[in-house]
Amino acid sequence: TKPRRETPLGVAGLPSKVKLPLSTAQQLIENITSFLATSKDAEALLVLPDWSSFARNDVTGDMKDITAVLNFNAALLKELGLPEAVKVVKQSEIILKDPNNYWVTAIGVGRKRNIGTVTKALGGTLDTAGQAVACLMRTADAVHVGASHVISIEGDADLCAFIEMHSEGEIAAVKSAPNVIPHLCNPETKPSGPNDTFYLDDTDADINTKVKKAYCAEKETANAVVELLQFFISQKKGGAAIEIPRAEKDGGNYKISSVEELLEKSGSGALHPGDAKKALGPLMLAFTEETRLLLKKPTPEFKNIATVVKNAAKKLAKK
Repeated sequence: TKPRRETPLGVAGLPSKVKLPLSTAQQLIENITSFLATSKDAEALLVLPDWSSFARNDVTGDMKDITAVLNFNAALLKELGLPEAVKVVKQSEIILKDPNNYWVTAIGVGRKRNIGTVTKALGGTLDTAGQAVACLMRTADAVHVGASHVISIEGDADLCAFIEMHSEGEIAAVKSAPNVIPHLCNPETKPSGPNDTFYLDDTDADINTKVKKAYCAEKETANAVVELLQFFISQKKGGAAIEIPRAEKDGGNYKISSVEELLEKSGSGALHPGDAKKALGPLMLAFTEETRLLLKKPTPEFKNIATVVKNAAKKLAKK
């Protein structure tokens, strides 16, 4: 293993999804931001897993497509609020900097840990040998950059715990913040289509359509619309309220300034689902304003990347 760092370095992995859920993106940003706030000397690294078998499975197996998808989502993450101090690096760059020792480290992890332990690190499911290797590589990534911490997100907490266990505490797993952007369907069901989830690359039209179609039953508080309004109220600084649009014949617009007030009005029926959605739409558009601006007015480089990603999505749709 590498010598212990004098200053904290947290390492996070970017999921290789062609359509990255906005919830995952926000959670990743929140976790990295929180880690950086633990020390004035803290640093963070975001690894793009371009050589991982998960990337090959999630995308198309074509390195051009994989690289484009990872760079596309990394660029949108920065617009969403990824701290400027975060360094973004490809997994292949980590490997090629010292390939012999990197692969010795990865193989050493495999020799020391049995397949049951590796399977648990992957959430209890191991479909291919490549997935096991990807687990070993994620551990080697952390070791070879000299990480003091691995920053988890929802879905890879077991893997981060595995890295902490394997390093015997030399690399600590950072617990993830809760997911604050839920699916838009009935919470008692599973997402069944693209309108049930906000994605990092959603357009204005996507967001407006998804908010309009979101499940939000009257006198219920356990739904995505109310939960998202709670999130935005909690983000308001200095006690600022959110405005609820309402027809003049029903009393006109009014404001809600606390989560408690929101839950009371939602539960009693005073806040109509239609009015709640009208309030949520502008908030979601403001929250994603910078990512949508990049999509609307891309740099030449990002435009080229976006074209490759679009074609990769078409290839995946044909599978």
